[in-house]
Amino acid sequence: MGNVCGYKTNVIHDYQAFLSELGNADLILTPTRRLASRLNQDYAKLQAKQNNSVWKIDIISLNGWLERLWQERQDDVDQTYMTRLNAWQNLLIWQSFTDNNEQLARLAIQAWSSLKEWNIDWQSIDTHSVSSDIQVFLTWCQHYQARCDKENLCDSASMLALLKPNANNINKIYLIGFTDIKPAVLKLLESVNTSIEILEYRVPDAIINHTPQVDANSELVQAALWAKALLKQELSAPIGIIIPDLAKRFNEVENIFSRILMPETLLANHYHDQKPYNISSGNKLSDFHIIATAFNLLRNLSLQAERSNPGDWSETIKNHLHSSGWPGERVLNSLEYQVVKRFYELLTDYATLDRVQEKISYITAVNQIYQQASTVIFQGESEHAPLQILGALEGEGLYFHALWVMGLHHENWPPPSAPHPFLPIDLQRQHHMPHASQEREYIFASHLTERFTEQAHHVILSYPQIIEDKTLLPSHLIRDYPILNQKIHDELAVFDPNLNLETWQDVNVPFKKDKVSGGVGLLQSQSVCPFQAFARYRLKVAIEEPAQTGLTFAERGELTHAALEFFWKNIETSSAMHALNNDELNEMIKTSVDHALKQFTPSKHLDLEKIRLHKLLNEWLQLEKTRPEFKVIHTEKSIDIKLSNLKLRTRIDRIDQLPSGEVILIDYKTGQIYQNDWLEARPRQVQLPLYAISFPIASSVAIAKVKANDLQFQHHTEFDLSWDEMKVHWQNVLSELADEFFEGEAIVAPLDGEHTCQYCGLALLCRIRSA
Repeated sequence: MGNVCGYKTNVIHDYQAFLSELGNADLILTPTRRLASRLNQDYAKLQAKQNNSVWKIDIISLNGWLERLWQERQDDVDQTYMTRLNAWQNLLIWQSFTDNNEQLARLAIQAWSSLKEWNIDWQSIDTHSVSSDIQVFLTWCQHYQARCDKENLCDSASMLALLKPNANNINKIYLIGFTDIKPAVLKLLESVNTSIEILEYRVPDAIINHTPQVDANSELVQAALWAKALLKQELSAPIGIIIPDLAKRFNEVENIFSRILMPETLLANHYHDQKPYNISSGNKLSDFHIIATAFNLLRNLSLQAERSNPGDWSETIKNHLHSSGWPGERVLNSLEYQVVKRFYELLTDYATLDRVQEKISYITAVNQIYQQASTVIFQGESEHAPLQILGALEGEGLYFHALWVMGLHHENWPPPSAPHPFLPIDLQRQHHMPHASQEREYIFASHLTERFTEQAHHVILSYPQIIEDKTLLPSHLIRDYPILNQKIHDELAVFDPNLNLETWQDVNVPFKKDKVSGGVGLLQSQSVCPFQAFARYRLKVAIEEPAQTGLTFAERGELTHAALEFFWKNIETSSAMHALNNDELNEMIKTSVDHALKQFTPSKHLDLEKIRLHKLLNEWLQLEKTRPEFKVIHTEKSIDIKLSNLKLRTRIDRIDQLPSGEVILIDYKTGQIYQNDWLEARPRQVQLPLYAISFPIASSVAIAKVKANDLQFQHHTEFDLSWDEMKVHWQNVLSELADEFFEGEAIVAPLDGEHTCQYCGLALLCRIRSA
């Protein structure tokens, strides 16, 4: 038995027996809604067996109970009515103190909440003995407190001190599954003036093992195969898998578990309403295709110049989407329906910002809603699935038939300490706040590990032996448990050794032509994955892009290239650019943008794009003004080049000449760049190396990154090799890639693994996931 916040912890081995002994008016609080739901189901079944239809005990999550107390307070006529800020409203208020810096605002909210939850008065912190960052935070606290007092506002952490439970309605309080309880919550519970009992569920005689896995990916695969075998037994209790960093690895987890447990989902357009597993984390709301489509529609609607309240913009946006036919005429599947519903809830929440924000423009409103959609994590409802995949704290108090806990290596379990930067470290350590010290993390991780080993009849604790070429050891919190070296195989991959199998050799099929279309794209595909080049440029496989309203990223890149080409064809030199006053420069940019946009119709969808592109070019040209004098001698110059047996055509974005006669080859980039791997045998981007060997008089190369908020001009003149040696190296690398393609090498070998495959679109053809 342990203790939580000084209270003795009592062990229970059977939830059914515990529930049957509850009396009327007992209050059972849980750390998660998931556990409260499970206990309510169990209790309802127990009452049904006894033919009871009404009962007075209360099983609810702690947050649910606090919400109820707040509502009771608001309904009390003797209490001053206060507006409780939702998370969005609270963030905007704090951003107003941090020059609209969202990251700083979120850190400030964390620090403020910690002070409130640990019953610490921010005014008691000595401003003379703390860092300048903490002093600034305390100044923000002063502004925040003043605004809350003036406008009768209250946030979720501050409300704890205002709540007063009705002790007459509570007989006894049971706390089940809590690893820790915040002091402000404990103070609130003690104000009820009734007995409090802390309970911990424990499976007797659990079998516990620890197991090494090759790497983090293998660890996931083995856990999924283990779960697949158990699911076939149709167990009465659920199976659990706990992944401490689940939120960061959601997509990887979803891909592996869907592939192993639901292989039919590999087929295009195949969707399951009911999955055998539930993942407690999810994707950002903004990442769902149906929501991305909504934002494309909103951004391509005619810009409205007037300013209005968030509530008015919320209704306007709903009307815009409805009149545009979003989300479409076809029947939505279950997940899409839930996503759309959550998005409309977000729009309704946006209307609440009227309370804390002044009038704003339409585009600001759309950007604010997108910002919030990018922070909302959404997962479809499937809580009662037989397999539960949870984060480290989400399984508190739950019981399982079997449980697998992964990622428990020596570098992250216990996790390293990470004191909050806006609170004095001594204060955090004195009050044993989360992450304040390594000692606190050790105690917490030890307690949590003990809980894991008590939640199921069979518990597997695993760790990866290698991550990014780093050798790892098991956490000392698990290494004393018996080791389990069994590797689980999928029976679908096991063949009968007695079968007579036909074998054949897959040989390369050389190209019969010496000129192919593709240019830079062909060599780049060959470099990042030979099969990609084979499929696209040999088999001519066309990847169908998903339909969307508005311009794609590729089209926006083309527009940027076209506008810059027009500008420099007319301006030609840096001195001519410097000679333009602001009005003349803006007019020239406008003309260049208009010229680029002529290729797209209808023009009514391009208002926002015109504004975006004008702003981008203006900012880029301000950067160009900081360069030494230059002359643009070519733009979009086409050049034929022969590499081994292949004849290719390439096009250089721009060629500059300096007064010294030096010639610079420039490649425009509107996305990610990989300039650091030019000395590798397989570079991720081959444009500039190809330009360099195709234009002999070039003296150097440069990347012009024309991307909003990340403008860069990277002039690469220094390498480990001389310029001539560099060109020889590139000639050899690119010739070897050309030879590979010509000889028909088409191995499935993505250079950066899943990252390379993410936007490839050829997974069904190369069957890499099956491999």
